[in-house]
Amino acid sequence: MSSETTQEILKRLGQLPARVRQVCTALPEHKLRLRPAATVFAPIEDAWHLYDLEREGWYVRIERILREERPTLESIDGDRLAIERRYVELDLEAALEGFAQARAASLRLLAQLPESALQRTAVFEDRLITLRDLIVMMHEHDAGHLSSLHGVHVTSRAA
Repeated sequence: MSSETTQEILKRLGQLPARVRQVCTALPEHKLRLRPAATVFAPIEDAWHLYDLEREGWYVRIERILREERPTLESIDGDRLAIERRYVELDLEAALEGFAQARAASLRLLAQLPESALQRTAVFEDRLITLRDLIVMMHEHDAGHLSSLHGVHVTSRAA
């Protein structure tokens, strides 16, 4: 579990949309839509994945944990969505703006919660988690995508 305070993690969560925008808009168009490896999203797919997961995953999960007693939360197959929704063909600006708005909505749900609310529980991927655990998972998920994007950005600059 993260040693950062919940407020520090929430601050980082709030910064991610701008960081994703900065990296993605600095890439040339051909790098934006190119997967660096077969199992790694293209940067535009990262942006759309973050948007869809925020509004269909994180937001819904947070809301349910706050509203329901120990809900069972759904997992989302991001790879399947990337293919079905054809992320690689979509508009970058729509993904970036949508992600920023969706993340802001999630953070509004989490704003000013008492410590007791962070201890509310849910079942996710066959294990019992707290709302704070979910917030940490969001942060770790963000870090993975940001790392992937930075990797593409660095190789783009070297090319």
